[in-house]
Amino acid sequence: RWQGPGGTKQTMDLHKRASDIYDEYIKECKLKGDKSAGKVKMAKDPEFAKIVDRVVREVQIEGGCRKPTTKDLFAVQLLYLPYNLYLWAIKYHRRYISTQPLPRADQEEMARNAVGGTVWEDMTEAEQEKLITLQIWKPDVLATWHNEKVQASEEKRNKLKKKFKRKGAALMDDQDEDD
Repeated sequence: RWQGPGGTKQTMDLHKRASDIYDEYIKECKLKGDKSAGKVKMAKDPEFAKIVDRVVREVQIEGGCRKPTTKDLFAVQLLYLPYNLYLWAIKYHRRYISTQPLPRADQEEMARNAVGGTVWEDMTEAEQEKLITLQIWKPDVLATWHNEKVQASEEKRNKLKKKFKRKGAALMDDQDEDD
């Protein structure tokens, strides 16, 4: 048995929004002279159900979730399997077997996949272009680039260590003078 409002903050917000819209609807009906408006409990009113449906449809799902479609059904996916395998084979042949130069979109995609999406997004366009011309998706080039990045970050860390050691020593000297 329903005892009262409950649920998550999001569902409570949705209920409040639907209730507010319903209250405005009732006020408009009463202003128009409809005496039957508001006689039925809100939860049993078919107009309230329509308002709730409208509010729920407006909800934006964020993240990896979305409303399922017929394409998500396993049987439909099985029907698409030969076509998807054919497309994958064409892409694989074009990228790894063919000797023709890769299209620009494939080069960008392969470079992004090799480096990682967040790292790629943090780079400037000039850096991205440099990685594409280096053909970073090749394993030996990627290993060399990765080693250079690790070496650069270690050098930067060592510089900061030395800087903090000097500052720390200076602070210790200041504290000794105060005593």
